[in-house]
Amino acid sequence: MPWKQKGPLSLSGATHAPVAQVEGACWLRVLDHSGPGDEACVSPDEPALADWDWSEGGVVFLQLASGSDCVLRATPRAGVARGTLLLDAVQRHNMHVETHESYAFAVHEPLRAELCEVELDARLLSRQQADSGDSDALNMRRGTQVEAQDVSEALFAYRTQHMLAVGEVVVLDVGGLDVRLRVSRTDVLSQDAREDAVGYHCFRGLLTPATRVYLRPQQQGGLELLRCPVRPELPPSANTVTVHTNDGEFFLVNKRVLRPCISLTRAIRSAGPGGGSEASVDVGCLVFDRVLVFLEALAVNGPPPEFAMSFLDDLAAAARVLGLRTLGDVCAERQGAFSSRLREWALDEVVQRNGSGGCLLMLDGMVLDVANWLPEHPGGSTIIPSQSLNLDCARFFELYHSSRESFIYLRHFYVGEICGEDRDAVPSPVPPPSPEFLKQLQEFTSSFRIAVRGSTHKSF
Repeated sequence: MPWKQKGPLSLSGATHAPVAQVEGACWLRVLDHSGPGDEACVSPDEPALADWDWSEGGVVFLQLASGSDCVLRATPRAGVARGTLLLDAVQRHNMHVETHESYAFAVHEPLRAELCEVELDARLLSRQQADSGDSDALNMRRGTQVEAQDVSEALFAYRTQHMLAVGEVVVLDVGGLDVRLRVSRTDVLSQDAREDAVGYHCFRGLLTPATRVYLRPQQQGGLELLRCPVRPELPPSANTVTVHTNDGEFFLVNKRVLRPCISLTRAIRSAGPGGGSEASVDVGCLVFDRVLVFLEALAVNGPPPEFAMSFLDDLAAAARVLGLRTLGDVCAERQGAFSSRLREWALDEVVQRNGSGGCLLMLDGMVLDVANWLPEHPGGSTIIPSQSLNLDCARFFELYHSSRESFIYLRHFYVGEICGEDRDAVPSPVPPPSPEFLKQLQEFTSSFRIAVRGSTHKSF
């Protein structure tokens, strides 16, 4: 049977900032679900959902218009005010929303693939603490035994024909105990199909009575699952290669994905005792992970990923190690495009561009185009235009970026230098940046800055 909320329950969910404008969005104000039922509820007369055929199962699937892994199964309910969405505490946690706030939702209409398998981590919640709103306190009765079949049956009774997403939380009443499940893995393809799939990444699917459920008790979770089915450990497929990176990590990769890597040809053509083969590469795991993103796009004839400029040198080096000419060509093309866009800028030109809606920064003579970065800026989209335009922003950069990690973005935004005759005319705040900061900045950027004619500053 579904878990019934008896009071406010906090599941440590973070708030989700509503988007300002989303085309086709259905704006709904989130309210607490205090009535019976285990689904989200909306008004059957909701204008934004007027085109939805409620007769087809009497439900609609909603997700945040800005994008969300979790998908809500919502039902029409008489008495629900237009423009509102009733959610219980668990649903609000999964969607990262808060009560009495409005959010843009969109109808989730793509094909809802059925789950072949789902894996969930299980632990107990203290009934007393759940009633009082503290969901993180565990039931202290260690070793509480529960039949795994009972948990699975409660899950099917509560969530059949619902979407489940990795990371989603489900709370069930199982024989008078509050059991908290967290989805750790989802698969819409069978094991055989997964062996041949390229670029397969499953993060959600529809729970049906045919879905195989695997449960794992969390350590120190106060729960002992009896007769719990275990996901079978299968040997490496003959279609895969285990690639070991130079920092001790490994990746299990489909051979079809690795075929463009000439240096891995022997591993691709061979098979080890377990059916698969192994190879070691002189590439770090973080770089190799990005290489795999490129290879998967290549395998499905998709466009190459838009890697940031700061990654190109490492990716080009990895391409040489792997004999991956296509990646080397992409890196060279992007680096060439980067070099071709660099030029000298007059101060008046920068000021004029900023006055026309652009966002060009001047940093120790460099010109940085950060217009596309503003929506992603951790400090917000307004602080940079309000403080740092039409002057040397080195002082502000030093003030707000104590970590030099921010330096790695500079090459991505770099479009050239202030011309030599205008450098001394660039306004500079008082006090100036520290000499230590300028020294570190110049050392980091010296590899990609262009030389400026007629400048008395250091030539790059």
